[in-house]
Amino acid sequence: MDARTAEHRSVDEVIAFVDRAVDGLAALRVARLEAELERLAVHPEVGELAEAALCAIEF
Repeated sequence: MDARTAEHRSVDEVIAFVDRAVDGLAALRVARLEAELERLAVHPEVGELAEAALCAIEF
């Protein structure tokens, strides 16, 4: 059986895996952004801006 055909089970499994990965990608990006902003929040030059950005993304 050719794995490139849409009805092949392994293709369905790969598509499902990619769909789950894409769904989790946005959450991962937000988590990384929050971590970076928290790191910057203690910096004297950009701390206030980083804190404001953290507040903005919490909504």
